[in-house]
Amino acid sequence: MTDDHSAEGFGLSDPEPEPNKNLNKFVWDEVIEELLSRNSGGDKETRDLISRDMRQRDQFGFRKYGTRLQSGNGRNSFIDAYQELLDYIVYLKQCEIEGDKHQYLYETAIVMITMMKKEIEKRNTTKKSSNYDKISNTKLER
Repeated sequence: MTDDHSAEGFGLSDPEPEPNKNLNKFVWDEVIEELLSRNSGGDKETRDLISRDMRQRDQFGFRKYGTRLQSGNGRNSFIDAYQELLDYIVYLKQCEIEGDKHQYLYETAIVMITMMKKEIEKRNTTKKSSNYDKISNTKLER
């Protein structure tokens, strides 16, 4: 099985459509609110700094896509997350090659990508099974 076909049905090699604007909440606002309300994840000053970085990424996305990130925007958010994590792993490996080692982050990302890939394969199996059932039922109805 080639890499292009391992994600059959979930379009990993296909670009996601541009996000659609809608009336749902903005995802960055939700994440920032959760981050700032935590007692874990670093001290308050660090969480404040991270929230500023998040706001900057939110604005970058707005400039790039013409809308802020919202749920129900027509994109497959799980595939977006998987693709971003693939990029994250490559950037961490680049850091290592360039002498800036972050082995713990890299290893954690490998565990995360493995879990996500298993979920994608599970979804592919479910989707194929569902399509087969639909085809089988159609044949039986004739």
